[in-house]
Amino acid sequence: MGPLLENEWVPLFEAASLAYLELTGVEGQVGSEEHLRDVVELAVIALLRVAPIYQGSADGSSSTTVMSAVQRQKLVFAPILEGREAPALDRFYIRRSDLRGAITSLRNGP
Repeated sequence: MGPLLENEWVPLFEAASLAYLELTGVEGQVGSEEHLRDVVELAVIALLRVAPIYQGSADGSSSTTVMSAVQRQKLVFAPILEGREAPALDRFYIRRSDLRGAITSLRNGP
């Protein structure tokens, strides 16, 4: 999966971008900034459904805790699905191993 996954914690925006590229096989740049935001938001929603997502700091400066279903709904799903301002995805993380499993799960389907 490349150098992005050398750290244990992967920021959710980067994880979603990587998942999108891995699952679609799209190479190179995505059309516009708006299109990139849209596809990353879709990938975030997919990852939230199949992998634990953590809130906090990947550098250890504060605790990183797994998000509950209620937190996921309130902080991430609702803003994206309701068209409100997107959440700051740099506050959310996924473990490298969970991202690998999530991509495999999404690729293989239910």
